[in-house]
Amino acid sequence: MAIAEHTASRSHLASHSYERWIFWGYLAFAILAIAAIYFASIQPGFTEADLLGAIALP
Repeated sequence: MAIAEHTASRSHLASHSYERWIFWGYLAFAILAIAAIYFASIQPGFTEADLLGAIALP
């Protein structure tokens, strides 16, 4: 009885590239969210309560 040769699964490599895209997507979203909160906070009439609401409830 011969032992079958082990073949490498390609699913691990495919998921690795998706993890990289997901990471960069979340990073881009975080940077855009921080920029939006910053630009909104420098407008006149923007109170500290508005800033806390923008940070806590995105």
